[in-house]
Amino acid sequence: MKKLFSALLAGAMLLAMGLSLTACGGQKAFYSLQEAYEREIISYEDLKQIHANQQAGSEPLYLTEEEDAAIRQSFFENSQEIAEEHHMRLEYSSADEIEILTYEGRYHGYYAVRVKAFESVLAHVLSYKVKDLTFY
Repeated sequence: MKKLFSALLAGAMLLAMGLSLTACGGQKAFYSLQEAYEREIISYEDLKQIHANQQAGSEPLYLTEEEDAAIRQSFFENSQEIAEEHHMRLEYSSADEIEILTYEGRYHGYYAVRVKAFESVLAHVLSYKVKDLTFY
């Protein structure tokens, strides 16, 4: 089965999670960009490309229906682990409830996506740094 990259960029303004890595075959399913970089799954050049695309508001990229379904299913199957790791509540009854907001590209066989993890009426955006790059 394909490796899937869907990194968690965390934001909570009607979106919440962002980019996280997902892989099959007994590996950890989702990684933050920080984790992916530290584990050398993605390079600094990859991070710069993802960052530049987000900052520039580049033309959207699109997943195939099969890729979209596989990522949502993987997120659903790993939602308990993701929730525990990020100290949040994620309660889904099916993968159909999960929404992929943006696809940021494919890096070394992994897909970078922003996943809508929960909705909030709070106007709050989280940010974090990886090296010298700030992701929102």
